[in-house]
Amino acid sequence: MITCISSLAVFVLLVSACPGQVAKKAAPSPATDAKLSSEQKRQIVEGLDTFAKSIDRSERRYLIEQVIGLGPGGARLALQHIDKQLASLRGKYTVALQAWLEDAYMRHLISLSDEQIMIVQRARRLWRSYVLHGGHRSNFQAEFLAPMKAAGEALLLRAEDVKDEPVCSQRKTLMELGEYQAMAHTALGMQTDPTVGKLSPTQIAYAPLDQPPTFLDSLHHTERSMVLAHTVAPPGAQAVLMYNDEAAQEIDVQEAEYVLFGNEMRMLSGTIVWRVDPLGNAVARDHSNDRTKGLATGHMSSIKEKRGFTDRSRRMGARRFGSEGVGGGASGRGYINGLSYGGGHTGPLYSLRRNCVGVGRRKNAYTSIYGTDRSIVHDCQAVANELVLPPGWSNTRLRGSARSIFSKLQSGEFGHAARALAKARPSNEKTSMLLRFFRAAVQTEIDWILDSSAAIEDAGDVYEARRRLLAGAKMFKGNPAFEEEGILRLAMLADPALAQALKAGEAFHRMVLGDLDGAGRAKASRALIRRYGGTAYAEAAKAADEPGAAFAYFVGKQATVEKYEYPPTAKR
Repeated sequence: MITCISSLAVFVLLVSACPGQVAKKAAPSPATDAKLSSEQKRQIVEGLDTFAKSIDRSERRYLIEQVIGLGPGGARLALQHIDKQLASLRGKYTVALQAWLEDAYMRHLISLSDEQIMIVQRARRLWRSYVLHGGHRSNFQAEFLAPMKAAGEALLLRAEDVKDEPVCSQRKTLMELGEYQAMAHTALGMQTDPTVGKLSPTQIAYAPLDQPPTFLDSLHHTERSMVLAHTVAPPGAQAVLMYNDEAAQEIDVQEAEYVLFGNEMRMLSGTIVWRVDPLGNAVARDHSNDRTKGLATGHMSSIKEKRGFTDRSRRMGARRFGSEGVGGGASGRGYINGLSYGGGHTGPLYSLRRNCVGVGRRKNAYTSIYGTDRSIVHDCQAVANELVLPPGWSNTRLRGSARSIFSKLQSGEFGHAARALAKARPSNEKTSMLLRFFRAAVQTEIDWILDSSAAIEDAGDVYEARRRLLAGAKMFKGNPAFEEEGILRLAMLADPALAQALKAGEAFHRMVLGDLDGAGRAKASRALIRRYGGTAYAEAAKAADEPGAAFAYFVGKQATVEKYEYPPTAKR
């Protein structure tokens, strides 16, 4: 403590000797700033050494403010000192955070309530068909995005909630140093936009960023990337997520948020990771910039060499992108939320097909482009049919009863799995947690069959509703969770008054989902209309020239059915 007092005294003398310099609040002009003397430099170095050793935050802040207040010379020395400390401590912090996450995720999964596990399993079951097959989904934000966000709230750890004291201490120090770095940058009037002077492979200048990342922006991005990489992401996604974290230092904060939020949803739903392409961001940002200037509207530009998105990529020497989205938002998350309406712009956001993205912002105008890079495609739970497992897990980690029950679930034998779960006696907390996930998966499947058949029946397709209930009754024979409602519903659908409609439905499904060509389908459609006139299927058959259009009749009656893997496909 004596050392700190003497160092503070040195600064008081230093300040007294340079009153004009210390009084300045803004960065002084380099042209009028006196150079620091050797003695001043020595005293500053001593002060910075005291700063590094001090355990008192208010003292550290006072010391750094005095050094920065001496003008550019002092600010530069302070910045060099801060940057060195940040580089050293950040590496140590990420190693410590990774170790904490890998241990904490297991403990967190064990601590989840049955209700939280149900939230996760329901969201992942809902997304399964969309992730694998895509297609239009009505009311996507409420019906799909909101449930997966809720799953994320239950699953995703947060660095700010770490209770481990060494990790907490390192984080607090990094955040404090980040504030001081920002103070030094401001005092020096430093340009922190990483695009300044940067050229594309075709020698075209990058458009500047609206919001260049600060150290604190970068730290928060790293933390969230590590949470994904070391908890809910499959092993193959980890390197890509950390690549994205490095790339986030080259792009706008809101562009990085767009990619990171998209990857949160992708990892939670069990699909493959997005990799950001900073050059693709530059291409997209240039188009957003032109849109704000009135030089481009929507997907098209008035500038010949920038006409379409493929022209714009070619112009800057970027990779080939397969599709583009345009829109607006107050933030990157706001933009991706706006695109998540369930139509054409939503598909690339969560598609297995697209795993490379570039997004560019100018003010509230955003452009995004999507491509495919097969070199970074990795295994994922959706493709491996492992969505009943906790996110981030694979079946190679399973042992004993958990492995046996998982095999039944993976092969669709939910009824057998339910009976095995009733007999299972877990020997440890980890196995108990896995079995709770499996029980939730069984209940989710029961709810899925009951809820989907009810919605489809409301839409008028009583044949499909009955087919699903019959499949459920066979799968869950003797299971009261299903039979209490399912058997009653089947009895109601056996009403003789519905016999004609069920026959019409069988003919309709056979016609639409069969192997008929256009002429054959048209002929079958006319026959169905004659024979079953007055039924909903006769009305639907009037549009049966196109398979999707035929089922659109029922979707129009009840759009909710789209989330229940409807329309059905020939391959059930």
